[in-house]
Amino acid sequence: LRDPVNAVFQQEDVSKVLIFNEEEHLLTAQGRSGSVFLKVSQAEKQHWQKIFDHLRKKRDIREFGGKANYKFWKAVISRPDYSEEALFFEEEIPSRKAERIIGFICITLNKTSLNRRVKDLLFKTILMGAAFWIIGSVITFVVIRRITHPLRRLTREVNMLELGRNVEEIPVETRDEIGKLANAFNRMSVALKKRE
Repeated sequence: LRDPVNAVFQQEDVSKVLIFNEEEHLLTAQGRSGSVFLKVSQAEKQHWQKIFDHLRKKRDIREFGGKANYKFWKAVISRPDYSEEALFFEEEIPSRKAERIIGFICITLNKTSLNRRVKDLLFKTILMGAAFWIIGSVITFVVIRRITHPLRRLTREVNMLELGRNVEEIPVETRDEIGKLANAFNRMSVALKKRE
């Protein structure tokens, strides 16, 4: 069991690993420092018995161990025939009749380390959201300014025309409705000058 336990401890958040056999006897209990402890209080044994009963029905359980850690319990199952898909997509397994529980495992994760990671992820998410918001705002501002600038110029020239002042020809920068409106205004101002 040394190799699988050492592999689990490759994750920095793991603080303790407990492995039990199918008869619910503790095989190994190892902490982050490498210490092995097999002495267990009666209260812990009673608590574990409830968990084992639950695991025989549900196969996994999550337990919140106060402010310090999270505990994840899982039943270790042996199947006579399995495929790689069965390992990842349990809903595709046709029957659980041939399954046999050969043990249980409990992995305890350090809550402070996990919370630090969650805070880092939250900070990065907020930072990315703010960056997208700023970029989106700048793009929206540029697009709106590009649309409203010709309209403001057109409004100014219409006001000049209303006051009877000399009107300049508005440059047509686009071929959309605003460009068509500028063309119409230019034609109208030329027609008014001819009438005068």
